[in-house]
Amino acid sequence: MSRLTPAALTQGFSELGACAARTLAADGVPEAQRRFDRSLDMKYVGQGYTLNIAVPAGDINATTLTLMCERFHVRHEDLYGFRADSEAVEMINMRLQATGVLAKSTPPRQPCGPRQADTAQCGERPACLDARQGMVRYQIYDRARLLAGHVLPGPAIVEQVDSTTLIPPAWIGMVDGYGNLIVGREEWHGYA
Repeated sequence: MSRLTPAALTQGFSELGACAARTLAADGVPEAQRRFDRSLDMKYVGQGYTLNIAVPAGDINATTLTLMCERFHVRHEDLYGFRADSEAVEMINMRLQATGVLAKSTPPRQPCGPRQADTAQCGERPACLDARQGMVRYQIYDRARLLAGHVLPGPAIVEQVDSTTLIPPAWIGMVDGYGNLIVGREEWHGYA
């Protein structure tokens, strides 16, 4: 870091920024909605691992380089319990994260259908949630076939490709207008 100049760092980030700006422009992100976050991978000379340290926004000058070294020492001490201010610090990589900040879209609300989820039911099987209660028969539902308004009384299991949701006895599940599965106790009145 002692040999790194503000001009070299500025030029490097400028080149990365120009490349990222072209990519965001090709993706249709307006200039006003682009965000660039800069960082450096830094380490003590001879160390086998690096720490990623954020570079503050704005112009890079000698004070920025000093600040980067101090941030590295502080982060190293936070993670490893010591800092070595007298050791040389080196920058291994420059990183620039480019983000297109787009307006959030609101998914369309689905009309509520019938409360009965018979069309999504795909079987039943015994399962044990509590050893004191032993085996209990659970209704099995296919998550992909659940529709807004469906109500699933526990005990039930909802299966989908990437997860399984358990609705225990005395609990109830409800599919809201956006397709979310809301689970709560039977006395919970959010499903009415």
